[in-house]
Amino acid sequence: MARKLDKAPKDFGICAVACAPIRIKPDDTMEMVSQLLFGETIKILQKKGKNWIKIECTNDGYIGWMDPKMLLLITEKQFLKCKQGLAYSVDLVSYLINGDVNTPVLLGTTLPAFDGMSLQMPESKLIFNGSAINPETQKPSAEIMVKIAKKYLNAPYLWEVEVLLELIAVVLRRFYLKFGDLHCQGMRMNRPHLVN
Repeated sequence: MARKLDKAPKDFGICAVACAPIRIKPDDTMEMVSQLLFGETIKILQKKGKNWIKIECTNDGYIGWMDPKMLLLITEKQFLKCKQGLAYSVDLVSYLINGDVNTPVLLGTTLPAFDGMSLQMPESKLIFNGSAINPETQKPSAEIMVKIAKKYLNAPYLWEVEVLLELIAVVLRRFYLKFGDLHCQGMRMNRPHLVN
């Protein structure tokens, strides 16, 4: 069960693991349609028992089902605080350090309240060991986006993704949504819609 912070309603969540599956329906055997990376936030739309919540990703509006154990449930006030000072990991794998525990995180991981060395989660402060980009201070160029996309060449991908270029498009779409003003000409930027 997700950890509780206070008595205010927990209508939001922040991904507390490196990568969490989002499914088309509330069942572990159902198709994984997307995933959340550490630090990404969601709004809770519906609960189904103790093991499933219907969520909407706050960065792109994508809707699906998740196991709430992958999240830290937070209040709206904590959610708004998590959206300040964001940076994003640009290494294939980096590490978050909490005492003697090292947690691997992936390219595109969201780093809330990042100060260049550490990030602030609602319950803890973590040290980040990797390279990051801050959209408030660094505007990504097409050259940077191509370098990031090339990191995915020859990488494994989800079985639902038919070709590696579609995976790269997903990554670029994540960064496009986070950085907003980059135009990826010639790339399909629309996202498939879920059937509810």
